[in-house]
Amino acid sequence: MNYLSKYLFWLALLLNSQLSFAANPIKVGELEQINTQINYLQESSFTKTISYPGASYIKLHVSKAVLAAGDSVTISSPDNKQVYTYPGAGFTTDSFGGFWALSIIGDTAIIELHRTPQPLDNLNNFGIVIDKVARGLPKHEVEALITESTCGTNERTDVACYQNSHPTEFNKSNAVARLLINNTSLCTAWRVSPNNYMFTNEHCITSQADVNATEVWFNYQLATCGSGNANTTTIVTGEQLFVDDTTLDFALFSVKNFASIQSFGFLELDARTPVLNEEIYIPQHGAGNPKEFGIESDQNTGNVCRIDIATINNDTGYKCDTTGGSSGSPVLARSSNKVIALHHLGGCNNQGVLIEKIQPLVKTYLDTNKKDILLVDDDNNIPDARSYYTDSLNELNISYKIWDTQNSDNEPDQNALSAYKTVMWFTGNNFSASSGPGSVAENSLGAWLNGEDIQCFMISSQDYHWARKKTQFMQDYLGVNSIVDDVSQTTVTGSGSIFNGIASLTLTSPFANYTDTISAQGNAEVAFVGNIGDAAVNKNNSSYLTAFLGFPLEALSNNDRKTIMQKFLDKCQQTTTPSPGGIIKLENSTYSINETGTSVTIKVIRSGGSKGVASVDYTSIDNTAKSANDYNAVSGTLNWNDGDNSEKTITIVINDDNQPEGDENFRVEISNPKVAILGTPKTATINIKDNDPATLTSKITPIGGGTINLTANPKPGFVFKQWSGDCSGTNSQITIPMNTNMNCIANFEVSP
Repeated sequence: MNYLSKYLFWLALLLNSQLSFAANPIKVGELEQINTQINYLQESSFTKTISYPGASYIKLHVSKAVLAAGDSVTISSPDNKQVYTYPGAGFTTDSFGGFWALSIIGDTAIIELHRTPQPLDNLNNFGIVIDKVARGLPKHEVEALITESTCGTNERTDVACYQNSHPTEFNKSNAVARLLINNTSLCTAWRVSPNNYMFTNEHCITSQADVNATEVWFNYQLATCGSGNANTTTIVTGEQLFVDDTTLDFALFSVKNFASIQSFGFLELDARTPVLNEEIYIPQHGAGNPKEFGIESDQNTGNVCRIDIATINNDTGYKCDTTGGSSGSPVLARSSNKVIALHHLGGCNNQGVLIEKIQPLVKTYLDTNKKDILLVDDDNNIPDARSYYTDSLNELNISYKIWDTQNSDNEPDQNALSAYKTVMWFTGNNFSASSGPGSVAENSLGAWLNGEDIQCFMISSQDYHWARKKTQFMQDYLGVNSIVDDVSQTTVTGSGSIFNGIASLTLTSPFANYTDTISAQGNAEVAFVGNIGDAAVNKNNSSYLTAFLGFPLEALSNNDRKTIMQKFLDKCQQTTTPSPGGIIKLENSTYSINETGTSVTIKVIRSGGSKGVASVDYTSIDNTAKSANDYNAVSGTLNWNDGDNSEKTITIVINDDNQPEGDENFRVEISNPKVAILGTPKTATINIKDNDPATLTSKITPIGGGTINLTANPKPGFVFKQWSGDCSGTNSQITIPMNTNMNCIANFEVSP
């Protein structure tokens, strides 16, 4: 971002609106250098306590963590209401390296090294070092730093005070969370749509680095009105920045461990112009306080918050009380209990960006009319495995429809599949010949996966390969290299880009264990590793996401099953969501050029977004055409500046070798995209049309007279043209007398 232009934008807006202060994240913490170590050679306690009396939170930076296998470190609150175990728990990152552990709410954090009884050599390097701490400022220090945007008497009140009198508003406020950005800064954010999306201001989160360094605190609110301790708070961390906009001051991002916050619900958008004097309310984390409502106002009729100025440029205005840290809060209409503005400026009137201005820029992300999941029930009902899947999906609040194959090849065709973005297929204990997709269904699935939209397919089956053997669909779309049936694995551990981080899970199947090992092709990856061998594969390209589990999900606990489903669906969402950096792809998948051509030019296109500095690598790959002889090999990187969606080109010199070889080809491939994502085609085949005439000369020496037959047989890519020399004619077969020495030349040319 250009900080000068950002400053001038805010200055102009402030002067235009006569506001009292600019919008910036509020400082709520201080960084301090410390040196706290726990090493393996320490003879005293493996526990350390870090305390700052009066601090609102403690967040520790771990610069070194070298642990023996099976050992762990916990960072906890004194009452153990917060316990984070590393490795495993969430964390944030920044330019310091290492990692920042999740915050402990309160003024004391306890660090403990948990060792397993095992002899180790050379213990000097083992242990943990904490070199920095972010301590939350006490409430009175934060408030002293804030330029108030309270209009009249401060009427911001704990949300618990309205639990009984305003139950709808109270329930809506559950979707609102406190942000801790870069360890010491504060804003507010909220869930929007049932999917993994969060809204806040762009002046709070301006980059992916900010997202990486952000904690999101849900349920940080007092349990009772005006007093008591905060509720148990769920803290997650930022994952991905989808889009941000300086002019409209919004940022849309996602969080890690999304399943842990789904129960807090989400808010919906009301994309319309606010009505003057309509009632509103604002759930917020002003000053870093436990969640409060701006719902009453002594500046408005009836002592309730209202819209005081319907529109101010891209904003709406109100005197509903906010303060530093309220930035990013939702402004909800009482009439619909939906969000009509995104609060971002204070000054009485306070201001929020109109949702009707923001909504067109995020519509592709927040489309809640996405197609349901198709759950294909392909078991034999001995036992009936359906409830294992439906119970998990129901608890995840994910809608679905069921296709029951009735233990047959009555399977969904392409038309039926086209109504869905995601298909989950299970075979249960079905070890008949109809287990898993048949050839017709595989063809339909292949066409569906190659469709215009990006689709996701997951199958859980220990009998699919046993019934169908290794099919082309398994290889091309699921990434299967080889499968060994019925090895009876007993544990699986997550791996790869989807399921990495899932610890070892025990398989306890409700039917006989005939699980398989599955190895992945080079263009796929191992999804789970079993105790006997690789247990699952997944494949992710620009057109689809697939996963093939060689074990039944029914063999896992409900929580573990939900975790696997959620991780797959989260990855599916990331894969199918447009990138603000756009899509990079080749213009065409095939090119043809005559050998006499000096070069071939391949266009590379960036479309669907141009935010950020993007790049993609390219390289040529030999096939029947060989580099140096037939073409000059190329490799390199193409780059796009922020806002640049111009075409880039790859130029390859074609060599005329004067050798009759027939048509040959090689490939060019793009890979390793940065900021953008790869589209299709990402590989192009370049066909070189041979231009060299071919001849075959036969020297004939007479042996006692008579005749001989000559036949001219062209290679593929050529046709016979005529005889020359001492022979003539255009027939490929000729008969000549054996009465003198002769040179017969067969002439060929490239096929038209």
